[in-house]
Amino acid sequence: MSVASVGVYGIILAGYASNSKFPLLASLRASAQLISYEVAVTLTLVSVILMSGSLSMVEHRRAQESQGVWYAFVQPVAFVIFVIGGLAETNRAPFDMPEAEQELTGGFHTEYSGMRFALFFLAEYANMIVVSSVATTLFLGGWLRPFPNVAALGFLDIIPSWTWFLIKSFLFLYFFIWIRATLPRYRYDQLMRLGWKVLIPLAIANLVVDRHRESVAVADGRSDRVLLSSRACILGFARAGHHHQGHRAQRAVPGRSTSCSSRRSTCCSARSSSPRSRSWSTPAASSCCICSS
Repeated sequence: MSVASVGVYGIILAGYASNSKFPLLASLRASAQLISYEVAVTLTLVSVILMSGSLSMVEHRRAQESQGVWYAFVQPVAFVIFVIGGLAETNRAPFDMPEAEQELTGGFHTEYSGMRFALFFLAEYANMIVVSSVATTLFLGGWLRPFPNVAALGFLDIIPSWTWFLIKSFLFLYFFIWIRATLPRYRYDQLMRLGWKVLIPLAIANLVVDRHRESVAVADGRSDRVLLSSRACILGFARAGHHHQGHRAQRAVPGRSTSCSSRRSTCCSARSSSPRSRSWSTPAASSCCICSS
């Protein structure tokens, strides 16, 4: 994931070197977006590391083989967060805010054409391949066939292991392209809210539940029931918090409109009575200007 994160430096330098305001804004968006979603993705990786007990990608694959189930089914919350964070880190729709042609006339690649433009998107699709490969290894068993511990599906072993890895990676790539053609682009405030107020708290809660699951598994054999109930509580609290945030945004702050209207009337009376009626240097005018803005 650290290798995939290096790609944002090209966007930042490209926007800064363009000597134009729109590419510069796009580069700032790309850096803020990377920071927002990299935290959630890293926390999901910690959850997978806790389950396999190793930092090795090979050990992750072996752990899924020994447990007889892919981590996408054992860790559904982490898997969904990783996919959403992968979309955001690769600047794919609906998280392609560094491009945003309706707002930034093309974004970071506005001043580039020809082979330079092609290199930017070659790097973007290479980043998609890296994210798909990592997701395949961590959550879909890597190069294992489906249900490797089921003897009835042993005839699938005639297919080479690298073929299974490519099939799973291409499914992720198809998902990336399908999402781009399906979902509209987020607003920038919605993108930041999703990263900081939804995905990061969910990733932290999922990490706590996984740690609790490991401790319960050591104590007795009731870990699966505790895990499912805890994750159901996490999703319920996240949904309730999201609805509460929406209701708070719709409600007006009491007393604010009255204060603004009284300041505005004081401002108008002060300006009409003052001989310098066109000047904004009086305190009443200053407060009116601040309140109006």
